[in-house]
Amino acid sequence: MKKVFIITLLLSFVFSSSGRSETISMATCNWQPFQGDDLPKQGFTAEIARQALKRKGHSFKLRFLPWARAVDQVKKGNYHALFNPWKNKDNENDYYFSKEILGSGDGHFLDLPGSNLSSLSPKDLNGKLIGFVRAYPVSEELLTLIKSGRIKKHEGNTVPQLIRLLRKGRINLILENYLVAQHNFKASFPGQVFDLKIVGKDLVDGRLYIGWSKKVNGTKELRDEFDTAIREMRKDGTINKIRKEFGIDDEK
Repeated sequence: MKKVFIITLLLSFVFSSSGRSETISMATCNWQPFQGDDLPKQGFTAEIARQALKRKGHSFKLRFLPWARAVDQVKKGNYHALFNPWKNKDNENDYYFSKEILGSGDGHFLDLPGSNLSSLSPKDLNGKLIGFVRAYPVSEELLTLIKSGRIKKHEGNTVPQLIRLLRKGRINLILENYLVAQHNFKASFPGQVFDLKIVGKDLVDGRLYIGWSKKVNGTKELRDEFDTAIREMRKDGTINKIRKEFGIDDEK
């Protein structure tokens, strides 16, 4: 009887330590249609993360904050992770980055539907005036060309403002993720058809990761659990099913 009790105690310890259930809290900003506090299920990337964590026995809580505050709070360890950051040389040491991604938020060069341009990269933009929302992240290549004066920039407050300028010929191209531009267009120009055309990409890595805080105990193990679940979901078709549910194609 004593032997059975000891075995039961050991098993309970194993399951409670390695298979514990947690409420995983993450911070992010509104960036529709990827994630948003006004979207069904908080957006398709939130639903992918929610289902991945559920597979490993965890629940998911997503808090929407201004981006700078979200970054600061995660770095301080007040949340388990930063949701959907881009990975670059400036932040690689701040987090345990997921190895799997939730989607692609690449920056696209957008033009009017009749444009003859295609497959542009920053080096092809000499002499052009590019519009993008203030503080939008751009590649080092594009930033260098802007600083040299070979490319001019116009920083606007909103995507709809940039679309109006493009239509009036006041700027040559818009730099914005295609899905984000489409979402903003539909909200601001009801009844109109979104017809902007992708004519190229910036070179910044727009893949969407989870940045697990190094200030919170156990986040490296949570990162590994999360990555395993994402791979399972990709293999069994769950991620494609979620994208279809939300009407999303972010692999342009």
